[in-house]
Amino acid sequence: MAACNEHGVDLYEAGKSEQALIPLKTACAGDLPRGCTNLGIGQNTLAAPDYTGAIASFTRACELGHATGCSELGSAFIDRQAHIDLEAARKFKDKACELGSMDGCSDFGMLLARGEGGPADMDRAVQLFQKACAADVASGCGRLGLSYQHGFGGLPKDLTKAKELFDQGCKGGDEEACANQKGP
Repeated sequence: MAACNEHGVDLYEAGKSEQALIPLKTACAGDLPRGCTNLGIGQNTLAAPDYTGAIASFTRACELGHATGCSELGSAFIDRQAHIDLEAARKFKDKACELGSMDGCSDFGMLLARGEGGPADMDRAVQLFQKACAADVASGCGRLGLSYQHGFGGLPKDLTKAKELFDQGCKGGDEEACANQKGP
């Protein structure tokens, strides 16, 4: 199954998206978690995306314990393929974080900070941003910067620390962190 996944990824990277789905479907049918995640990503990026198929693939990956699959499934319920269901998004981003996806931790923290899909919990959100930033996740650093800028989650208001974190997030490619570097 691993060979099918690798072959599918190679085809996808060579610009052969449709052809890549064949070995990725085989990998997912064989219960290879990353094969299911890669299948879902491939289904999302077709000229005519197969969102229903992608959600099924991400769901299977998450059931098999793949952190990125859970994170992608959570994203599907935020803004892309599925109807908006922030409670489901929160559930899958939390699971992704528990399974080790630091992107999932940063995104789950943002849902907690905004109180989307459940009660707000700024203290926990800040802990998740710290965890994600420590793992060099750009969005985690940018969001932690905002927490310092405003003194959220029990943090002291510290504009110098906020700027350092915005710089770190921006260098990592987070557009929001780049925008926040310029100040309010």
